[in-house]
Amino acid sequence: MSEIHDWIAKARETLGLVRSAFEEMSVVDARKIVSDAMALYVQGNPQSWWQSLRGHYEVVPPQKGGFKGRLSQLMPTGQQDCYFIPETGEEDLRVYRGSMLTICAVIDDCPFFEYYILAPDLSWLAIENDHNALIIARADRPQ
Repeated sequence: MSEIHDWIAKARETLGLVRSAFEEMSVVDARKIVSDAMALYVQGNPQSWWQSLRGHYEVVPPQKGGFKGRLSQLMPTGQQDCYFIPETGEEDLRVYRGSMLTICAVIDDCPFFEYYILAPDLSWLAIENDHNALIIARADRPQ
């Protein structure tokens, strides 16, 4: 287990989250979610998705201290449950499912790491990269 997953497990415990509030998807489901997202948003197989996004996207400039406490305000609206995908560099990325507020609480409780947040219908993808920029791509934009 990577250090990032240890942080997430600790945040889950600190926040008192039950599994149904912040659920880790099965390996099979996670592979499908990651594969579908990459097919739609990413060209090739970069180390981090933001390095090779296809199509148009918006960039929210870096913020000192990242987006802790402000992330939910910047996310596309209308989505309650989303997929949360920590970028760990592992071959099989883990995927969690939870509400945007829960995902933001977990992120706020952890040290910084790159991550992806994906709408369950794949209509948008948000990435906070290692430069503390927030990148939001939408599938409905012309490519």
